[in-house]
Amino acid sequence: MDAAASKLCLGGYSLSGLFSLWAFYESRKTDDASFVGSEDQGMGSVGNEAPVSNGGEAGRKSVKIHGVAGVSPSVWYPGWMEHVCEHLDVGETILDDIWTTELETYEPPEILPQDADPEGFCGYLSLGKKEEHVRQSTMASVGMRIRQQAAAFRYDRKMRESVLEWNLGNHFTEPDRRMGQAFAWLLRKLDDE
Repeated sequence: MDAAASKLCLGGYSLSGLFSLWAFYESRKTDDASFVGSEDQGMGSVGNEAPVSNGGEAGRKSVKIHGVAGVSPSVWYPGWMEHVCEHLDVGETILDDIWTTELETYEPPEILPQDADPEGFCGYLSLGKKEEHVRQSTMASVGMRIRQQAAAFRYDRKMRESVLEWNLGNHFTEPDRRMGQAFAWLLRKLDDE
């Protein structure tokens, strides 16, 4: 079995993309950043709660989360970035930088190879180029919020590698292809370890 085959990735599109990001951050609350689940049924819950399956104590195991993908995630959701900032492993001045940078042109700095955690996580984000150009102001904030999420990934000391890809079209353009791209990127990066 290759290295990527044994690593857990979470990913989703739209609201399920937001859920994947949320579950990723919630799982990091535990010391070992893992899901606890049933070996025999593959079901699990976040943190140290009992597994959702009936596998019993003997079937429990911890699995480290290695990658997360948010494809057109609903990061416009009120309070989302505040939630993210509560879970980051960064200094206070970095949080200020994430919130105050000119976000229309912002490109997060590359993490230098010597600064990246070799055991860290990988994060993939993507958004359609037309998604932030809508009339409804809450939905239009998705462009600013995805840039903030990308900055949060880049500054996070526990994140080994991350990317924000811009795609042609709007929220409903080629979701299947874009999800495939997301998981292909995660598997490539996890296989590089």
